[in-house]
Amino acid sequence: MACVIFLLAGCSDDPAPSPASDVRIVGSFNAGDYEGGKISALSLNPKDNQLFAVTGAYGTWSIYDTASESLTYLSKPPVFKRPTEVAFSESTGFVYVSDSDANTVYFMNPSVPSVVGNVALARPADIVVHHDSGDVYVRSLEDRKVWVIRGGSSPSAELVTEIPEAKNLIASPRGDRLYAAHADGDGVSLFDPASKSVQELPLTNVGWLAMDDQRNELYVQHPKQNIIDVVDADSGDSRRSITVDEAPGRVAVDSSSGVGYVLGVDSKSVMILDGSRQTKMIPIGHGEEFSSLEVDEQHDRVYISSVGGRGTIYVVGI
Repeated sequence: MACVIFLLAGCSDDPAPSPASDVRIVGSFNAGDYEGGKISALSLNPKDNQLFAVTGAYGTWSIYDTASESLTYLSKPPVFKRPTEVAFSESTGFVYVSDSDANTVYFMNPSVPSVVGNVALARPADIVVHHDSGDVYVRSLEDRKVWVIRGGSSPSAELVTEIPEAKNLIASPRGDRLYAAHADGDGVSLFDPASKSVQELPLTNVGWLAMDDQRNELYVQHPKQNIIDVVDADSGDSRRSITVDEAPGRVAVDSSSGVGYVLGVDSKSVMILDGSRQTKMIPIGHGEEFSSLEVDEQHDRVYISSVGGRGTIYVVGI
């Protein structure tokens, strides 16, 4: 399946030049030489200029240096069965890797690198981190519920019963709010880890989600509809709708610039939207599927991984 990436610019009352006009492809990295191809997920450690990649098909995860536009391979830590997701915690300094075949979430020390601990959990998938507390939230493919792994000397998984039947899981950039789309697509649960409160947002036909923390906006992708809805992140009230030329997929937002990124499902290009207007299209890749989208606000870059071919990581500069 081919894909498209749409770039969306946030709107404000005061018109200003949009950074979307400066988006360009600045490079690519053939991760297949180290990963074996088919990258499943990416995660960033912006403070130490590290990018982590996992490959579910080959059971590997690797570390790259992001100091320059050309990624530098650093190391390949231990092999797993089928790692599907990866997340870095600023609070603990650990990398968390979910392995669905091993029914385990591993804690990794990227500076060694080595496994420092693990928690048993049935078919773990999405991982998001509460950066202040170090708590780790994991979506289980077994029951589609969300579990939290608390910190401490003997970490264990506790069920977060307030967010049942989750389809995907995201967090605000600081991890102080969690959002889970319902499995049937009708509704989004907003969970506040501090107060343990849950609020249901009145949204329908929901697919992928993304958070713009600075503007307090939630980007909502609708499967098989050429629309991205931008809603208030607290209430779910509509702020605007953005029409795109292709059926959209995974979404990400750069909160510093207000530019959003959406992986599409039809053609293989980077399409740039300034507000609600398409401004240009940039070809990318060689027809392979995209699997992950990671925003690096510190370097004004976006990393896009592919699951086809030899597993390329594309670098888009802002």
